[in-house]
Amino acid sequence: MEKGTPPENPEVVQLTKRWNELTDKFTGGDPEITKAAERFHAENPNNPLQYGVDGELYQYIKKAMTYI
Repeated sequence: MEKGTPPENPEVVQLTKRWNELTDKFTGGDPEITKAAERFHAENPNNPLQYGVDGELYQYIKKAMTYI
């Protein structure tokens, strides 16, 4: 994102696939846990659990997910 790479770039899409795989492992594939985590981060911006993933980066990742 910082280099201006579009979210549809194959490397970005591959990283997004990996993001989904790790999310599924963490949540056990439960979409409600994913929704709860998204809600928590939306309601608590700049919390230390975001590990550098700000709103702009998250939106970039969400857009890349549409290319999976």
